[in-house]
Amino acid sequence: MREVNFPASLSLYGICGIIWLYRGSLYELYAEIFALFCSKNKFDD
Repeated sequence: MREVNFPASLSLYGICGIIWLYRGSLYELYAEIFALFCSKNKFDD
């Protein structure tokens, strides 16, 4: 059962690490991620 939980735990620790180490508010982090994904979608057309 531990092998099955490894990918989920790894991604959760990664997300928590990004939130913990980010220099800014959660709203700023959300805005940067949102802008990154929106700018990528504009070039796909």
